[in-house]
Amino acid sequence: QISIASTIIDEVKRIEAKRLVIDSVSIMGLNMESPSKIRKLLLNIINTIKRVNCTAILTSEIEEGSNRLSRFGVEEFVADGVIRLEYSSIGERRFGVIEIRKMRRTEHAHGTFDIQITQKGLEILTDRGHTIPMK
Repeated sequence: QISIASTIIDEVKRIEAKRLVIDSVSIMGLNMESPSKIRKLLLNIINTIKRVNCTAILTSEIEEGSNRLSRFGVEEFVADGVIRLEYSSIGERRFGVIEIRKMRRTEHAHGTFDIQITQKGLEILTDRGHTIPMK
């Protein structure tokens, strides 16, 4: 039986990828019986990706309005970084918000920041009304 991790690594090596996006971890965990099995699978995938010197971004959906960081409650513990993106609204105005909840081995900003997606890409809005483009 071929594992998900070995299939991913074969493709990463084949195309000499430096970055990998897995969208979405939520789908991978749907048929698993327990959070511990999901955690083991994710650890296997993440450690395998690290061994080939590739950076991975894994997405996970959560229910709207949830205070949780992940669908299964284990993803944030195996990841080196957790960035929460969500939409909020005030009246009829809807806006995006970004928060870095966890980032191992590096300093990072704390708190939530408004974001907007423009033709230039993702921009973080500062409290002074300036934007910081993300490249």
